[in-house]
Amino acid sequence: MCLRRLALGCAMSWGCAMSWGCATVIQEEPPSNLEPGAIGGGSGGARSGGAGGAPGTGGRAVGGNSSVGGASAGGFGNPSAGRGGQSTAGTGGAPTGSAGSPPVDTTPQFPSGTVLIDETFEAGDAEWTAAPGSIWTIATDGDFDGNVYSQTSIDGEQLTSSGEVSWTNVIVEADIKVLDFSGQSTSYLAGLCVRFTSAENFYLVGLRSDGRVGLRVFTDGGSNIAASDADLVAEGVRYNLKVIVQGATITAFLDGTEVFSVSDTTHPVGGVGLCTVEAAAVFDNIKVTAP
Repeated sequence: MCLRRLALGCAMSWGCAMSWGCATVIQEEPPSNLEPGAIGGGSGGARSGGAGGAPGTGGRAVGGNSSVGGASAGGFGNPSAGRGGQSTAGTGGAPTGSAGSPPVDTTPQFPSGTVLIDETFEAGDAEWTAAPGSIWTIATDGDFDGNVYSQTSIDGEQLTSSGEVSWTNVIVEADIKVLDFSGQSTSYLAGLCVRFTSAENFYLVGLRSDGRVGLRVFTDGGSNIAASDADLVAEGVRYNLKVIVQGATITAFLDGTEVFSVSDTTHPVGGVGLCTVEAAAVFDNIKVTAP
């Protein structure tokens, strides 16, 4: 079977961030009887607007920066006094003005069911980019028909990726068999990456050395944020792993059965990938579609 991609512009380059090609696919207005007035002062307090326009002009006054919650805007000027009205809170996020989590776009990018990647490795691995120091090879395995994508090192983190950094909502699935783990830990696993933007930033849903299916988030380091309730996996057994990432929700399935669903907004966009951490594994039949 040949690999099909949806108008992918170029392969990504590794480093602190990736560059990608583009994909082409199927506060209140013043009343009308008030004329604009002078801009108010730039030093309005947290609760009061700046000075309005000249007396009697009925201008709209704009307050200075609020001491909390971002910038504040004054009300309309009083025609007789020319002073700004009471200011309203800005939109700087939390009351202290700190930034919140990045927004996660739920708008469909592609028609539902659009195939973005359909990979069997029969034509090689030209559409995949291995991270520096990672070695991935085309191989064969008796539990799979045709070629598989193999990573035989059990030393450290091994990554390869594909897709577009602009992707938001996708379904990615693959057949996977873990060959070996270097030991037992909840951080040792092999599986599928989603929302992948660099070798340091992505989600990884994988088969763990403790027998569970787990989710780790990588942001210059890894943290476990979800796992199946029971031990479900073993070395040397072929499984089908599927991940749906839509908006802030990440849902994992093993052999067609849902094993967990969790909400996280750390990574709003990114491509897909394969990853092993202190594990050796083979992968095949990787398919990415629009939900």
